[in-house]
Amino acid sequence: MIIHYNIHNHQLSQDEKSEVLRHLSVDLDYAQENPTRCIVIVGGDFNFACQPPRKEPDAEVVGASQAALREWRARQDKTLMRALNRMVEVEVPEPTHHYAPKRMLSYIDRQFVSLPGWLCVQMSLSGVVTDPPELLNHRGISDHAPVQVTLVPGGMVPVSERPVPPVVCDHPIFRKFLETIEAECDQSMLTPPAAPGVSHPDDA
Repeated sequence: MIIHYNIHNHQLSQDEKSEVLRHLSVDLDYAQENPTRCIVIVGGDFNFACQPPRKEPDAEVVGASQAALREWRARQDKTLMRALNRMVEVEVPEPTHHYAPKRMLSYIDRQFVSLPGWLCVQMSLSGVVTDPPELLNHRGISDHAPVQVTLVPGGMVPVSERPVPPVVCDHPIFRKFLETIEAECDQSMLTPPAAPGVSHPDDA
């Protein structure tokens, strides 16, 4: 199951944000309990950036422009961040928004996924801007650029290249050692798949 939210928080009232937070929190709770059966993806124009903006490559950075460059819109939305802080942000290295009057490029279009840490390391996550926002804006299409997010399973390491030979893992001593370690380890981040028949809260 894939649950997708597309959020533009500009001019949302506090009541509307709280309602979005309520629904999103329910879905994140379900995804956290069932990480191999459900993923929540949140994307959109959040109007708060993950890093400072920058000028267009050929734009001069003088006077008032220098002050504008320092104002990187780091305002955090305390309501929505209560949910977004529970997620993993997909890094998008290129700017996604163009502000023509000051020729500024910013990073206010952001993407988040509900994958737990132990699953992230087994996957390849990437975010790519498909077209420069300044080019799209000059063409009168949009001042925002599309972002393509890719989530794919990581490739399996060939048996011949694995650091531990299979014969070691099959040895009785190794199995006994593994059972001891499993009993002692904190497995709070190793949420097992849900049992067959478990439904989403909204299905009840």
